[in-house]
Amino acid sequence: MHPFSYMPILKGKRAEFKALTQLSTDIIEQIRPLIEIEPVPHDPDTEMPDKTYTELLTGYGTKLAQAWPN
Repeated sequence: MHPFSYMPILKGKRAEFKALTQLSTDIIEQIRPLIEIEPVPHDPDTEMPDKTYTELLTGYGTKLAQAWPN
């Protein structure tokens, strides 16, 4: 294992996951991404959450594992 030299802070969104899958092996060995989980969205009229964190994070681990298998 090579020591990593860069830790990008990424939003946990689809585009960031897709970008991780497109990195070369050399780059993958040099970085360790820190994934920031977005807050639960709120309805602007009622200020009530649109979903729970459980709903928001359902399947999140699978998406992350597909984008960053290391």
